[in-house]
Amino acid sequence: LSQDGFALAEEIARRAPATGPDLLVCPPATLIGLVAEALQGSRVVLGGQDCHANVSGAHTGDVSAAMLKDAGADWVILGHSERRHGHHETSQQVAHKLRSAWHAGLSAIVCIGETLDLPGAGQVKPGNDTVYGLRIVAENATAHADLLYSLPGLYSFNLWTGLPTPTLD
Repeated sequence: LSQDGFALAEEIARRAPATGPDLLVCPPATLIGLVAEALQGSRVVLGGQDCHANVSGAHTGDVSAAMLKDAGADWVILGHSERRHGHHETSQQVAHKLRSAWHAGLSAIVCIGETLDLPGAGQVKPGNDTVYGLRIVAENATAHADLLYSLPGLYSFNLWTGLPTPTLD
């Protein structure tokens, strides 16, 4: 896996355009140091796939934002649908991770949204997790230029499923 990760990162760095938007690569945590080495000197930016909500402490198996920064990452993805579904992460937990990421000097991509199997999927209603996630972005966007947000799942694919566009009620 290490050799494949390094080779892929080198190829991405080699093909990165000299101008235009930066590219972001977010490998698994075990490859961040190696990929950072492969991307050195390129316009490709490195990020982590998740971080722990606490700035420090014993959290066996988790990666802190400070660890990601120390390994060479500048970005972190938070609230990805796989984390929300598989680990039952809420937007409130993602908000704690966001604060930890900023404390470590990382920029963040916050993923917001629901899956199709949730009750009321497609309906953004006050009090649900999607609205809380949107509130996190709204409250922090002006204070931090290093925040991107993504509306995955239902919001990205509603054109393909034919479902109505979610509305704010």
